[in-house]
Amino acid sequence: MKLILSILILCPYFLSAQSPEVIKTYNKGIEAALLKDHKEAIKYYNEALLMDPLYPKAYYNRANSKMGLGDYIAAIKDFSKCLKLEPENAKANYYKAYCLMQSDQKKEALKYFSAAIKYDPSLSRAYYYRAYIQ
Repeated sequence: MKLILSILILCPYFLSAQSPEVIKTYNKGIEAALLKDHKEAIKYYNEALLMDPLYPKAYYNRANSKMGLGDYIAAIKDFSKCLKLEPENAKANYYKAYCLMQSDQKKEALKYFSAAIKYDPSLSRAYYYRAYIQ
């Protein structure tokens, strides 16, 4: 019984191994983002996520591109999806907190700045913004 339960819980993670096509598309998004073409980057991340909706890096980087466009609300949604797949991702926690802070949701931001610090105590900006809000 425990084995079956473990398989059911872990199954989505095994199924989300990125295919070469997904990685190729995702990397095009990275290239566009490096050129500060966030709209183009989002297009490629969208394509990658259509092929593999369990790809946390694609959610994370799509959120960063949305944040680069100043769309903090949309970025929060993508950081949330990334964190659902990787709850201990310190940078996703940090940037979600930053977007929440920018969206005037300071109380909620505190929770994510604290999580970022928990998972990576070297994130000095998380300490700064947490103290700033308090």
